[in-house]
Amino acid sequence: MRRLPLERERSTWDEWVAALLTARGRDAALASLISRVDGWEPWCAEARARRLSGAIWTAIRDEGLQAAIPAGAAARLEGQWRQSVAASALVHLDLSQIGAALDKEKIPWALLKGPSVADILYSDPGSRPMSDIDILIRPHFFRKSLDVLAEEGWRLREDMIPEYLRITHAVMLKFDPCVAMLEVHWNLLGTVPLPGEDVLWDGLERMEIAGRAVPVLGAADSALHLALHAVLHHGLKEASHLLDIALAFARLDREGWGIVVDHATRLNVVEELLAALDAAKRRVGFAAPEQIVRVLKQRRPGWLRRRATALALADSGGHAAMTLSRLIMMDGWENKGRYLDFVLMPPREWLRKVDSGSGGGAYSRRAFSGIGRALVQMFRARRAS
Repeated sequence: MRRLPLERERSTWDEWVAALLTARGRDAALASLISRVDGWEPWCAEARARRLSGAIWTAIRDEGLQAAIPAGAAARLEGQWRQSVAASALVHLDLSQIGAALDKEKIPWALLKGPSVADILYSDPGSRPMSDIDILIRPHFFRKSLDVLAEEGWRLREDMIPEYLRITHAVMLKFDPCVAMLEVHWNLLGTVPLPGEDVLWDGLERMEIAGRAVPVLGAADSALHLALHAVLHHGLKEASHLLDIALAFARLDREGWGIVVDHATRLNVVEELLAALDAAKRRVGFAAPEQIVRVLKQRRPGWLRRRATALALADSGGHAAMTLSRLIMMDGWENKGRYLDFVLMPPREWLRKVDSGSGGGAYSRRAFSGIGRALVQMFRARRAS
């Protein structure tokens, strides 16, 4: 059995985010990090790749530290910041047009992340880059929404192959004149709907974006979604996700934290939330209220879900592992053997076992549900490519 790295080491980029979050003495923390940069050209490129250049430049400018960095690096960071400002304006315009089309057809939808995060959590429009638009659609309106969006010029991206569509929770659309991609979700995070997702719809709020009232997740649900997205889709790899998480949870009051605990419990995502809060504390210095953490720990799930969360944080196959862990709960443990094996062994080894039939009847084609078969097909397609 392989050992899984449950904790990621604190990186230099975590230190930059911790400095950005510092309430007092931020100028000193930033100055110390600036003095340690060895090679500004590659540093600027990596800061942009990690989606932190805009936030760092805004902080450097606000603290009056431009003279502490080379003129070329300052110009490059400012240029990246300006590009983020321009991209943000285009995303806001695209979103306004998309919202108008969906509202006209009375399709229930909500904005996820993007402008609803950038406009609220960051004081500067260039601090958080945006490359796509994420919206959530009520499942039974999903096909109608694609038809409506197609009339506006949005088409499925070429890599949306049938095997992928059977196992995913969203599709990517593109519109050639637009820079941003449009990601349309019919479930919040995975192929299997989270139990009790309706609580998110019940708590929607309205936010003005590009002159239009756009439905968005409430503050508590938005923070919860950012944490879950960082865990399940990115394995908490990037410091930029921890910056979003820290800023989103920092603005919650007692009532907001109560909603987070209640909804995390209803959605059965307590373990994922704890993983995100733990990473935020260890790596960037944001600490959730101790009482909240204690309550969440009392509501932790069983060993298998915790193991699957560990795999999600350690392996690119983690999203599939979380899907299977939810299937275990839905199946009432009827097929726990093959699912348990998937959580414990590397995905490639599991797939070889399925391909060869060496696992016996539990791994036969007939034994898998439709979702399970789609998962196998997706893995085969990815392995072939």
